[in-house]
Amino acid sequence: MLRISDYININANTDATMEAYLDVDNWSELFSDTILVARIVAITEKSLEIEVQHRYEGRVLNILSLTDKFEIKLEEFKRRYDAIFINRFTSTAFGCRYDIEAQIKFKGAYRFIEPFVKSLAKRRIAKLVLLPMKKHMEMANN
Repeated sequence: MLRISDYININANTDATMEAYLDVDNWSELFSDTILVARIVAITEKSLEIEVQHRYEGRVLNILSLTDKFEIKLEEFKRRYDAIFINRFTSTAFGCRYDIEAQIKFKGAYRFIEPFVKSLAKRRIAKLVLLPMKKHMEMANN
């Protein structure tokens, strides 16, 4: 299993940043490089089941759950891998620190590439999740 962690500091309110992440209806705008549309398909006591139409992967199931006051777990099930992303939002003197811890389990023949893709996966998390969140929140602040 591949484990990756990264973070970004965002000049925005922590509660507002977390709320933006939880706004599933806005994911296609927030994460426009990868998501075409996202919709909640089921609500349970502890989680939201979300159908996400990805640009390249097609339809994917995500499960979103609040695990702590400022922590969100996102489980994603794709053809090539399953992943768990722990998203933490921490108040700082400058706004919000947004941390992501990823656990990625490759499937089938893709298991063999795991040792070679850690730096690529970390760059993609920064480019496709952390930076879009920072841009969105800091534009909203101005």
